[in-house]
Amino acid sequence: MGGSADPSEERWLAPLWRFGRTVLLLDLALGMVVAALSIWRGWTSVVESSTAIFVGGLLLAGLGALPLVAPVLAAYQPAEMQLRLRYPETTNTDRAPGVVRISALLVTAGLVAIVYAVVVKTLIA
Repeated sequence: MGGSADPSEERWLAPLWRFGRTVLLLDLALGMVVAALSIWRGWTSVVESSTAIFVGGLLLAGLGALPLVAPVLAAYQPAEMQLRLRYPETTNTDRAPGVVRISALLVTAGLVAIVYAVVVKTLIA
């Protein structure tokens, strides 16, 4: 077996492993959606599928960036619009602990999909 019995040696790796595994699962789900779209729409070209992966990556990254960008955009709203919409003023300490982690997961999964689509388009085209 060869490993140490002390579980404290793997603690720094475990969160990274879970993060990477979740990012890959999100990209796998995106790939399954693109495969279903390819079959449904009759796409036979790799370029069409990689374009769909690129757009899906943009959507994932945009969805992940939304909780970070929304308070900034709300600050630029006119005062009367802010009173009417009644958005609460949020800071990083006001957010639930999982919001930043989920945002990081979605942004990372989106960036991985975008890089994959660009590499495929570059190599194929």
